[in-house]
Amino acid sequence: MNIFDILRVAIELEASDIHITEGSVPVARIKGRFTKLTEKILTKHDTEEMAKKIAGDKNFKKIEESGECDFSVSIESGERFRVNAYKQKGNYAIAIRTIASQIPSFETL
Repeated sequence: MNIFDILRVAIELEASDIHITEGSVPVARIKGRFTKLTEKILTKHDTEEMAKKIAGDKNFKKIEESGECDFSVSIESGERFRVNAYKQKGNYAIAIRTIASQIPSFETL
C-alpha cells in the first residue's frame, strides 16, 4: 500500500489524523481512537519511500537538511491534507491531518 492509498482509505473512514512510523502499522485517528489502516508493519525503506512520495523532491530535501518539513498536499479527488514529515533517530515518520472541505457549523463542533 502506498502513501496515497493510505490517504484514500483514511478519507473513506473519516479519519482526522494519520500516523506513519517505522516499526508500526499505519494508523488513523477515527472519532478519537487509533485504528490500523493495514496489518503491514512498516520498514525503514517503506517510511522513506512514503516520505519521498508525499513530500516531492523540494520538500524531501528540506527533511534531509533540517530534519523536518511542513507542507500540504491534495489528492486527485480533491481532499487536502496538512503534513509534517520528519526524521527521528535517523528514521522517517509522517503525521498527516485531514483538512475539512467544508467549515463545520457550531452545532457540529
